[in-house]
Amino acid sequence: MAQNGNKIHLEVKSSDTILSVKERIVDKQDFQVHQQNLLFGGRSLQDSMTLADYNIEDESTLDVFLRLMGD
Repeated sequence: MAQNGNKIHLEVKSSDTILSVKERIVDKQDFQVHQQNLLFGGRSLQDSMTLADYNIEDESTLDVFLRLMGD
């Protein structure tokens, strides 16, 4: 996962939902789930979909963008 130019590493399974990945990010960073927008290959990821749905594999990098208050 890349955020603010930094990388964090998460142990995930292909069956994990995007929402569960966001919840794991909360554990590593102080980014609340509702603030996060995850992108992979320039595509915004939907919470109910799984990593497998997006063909996200081991060692893939997801970009984390934060929604500012009022957005």
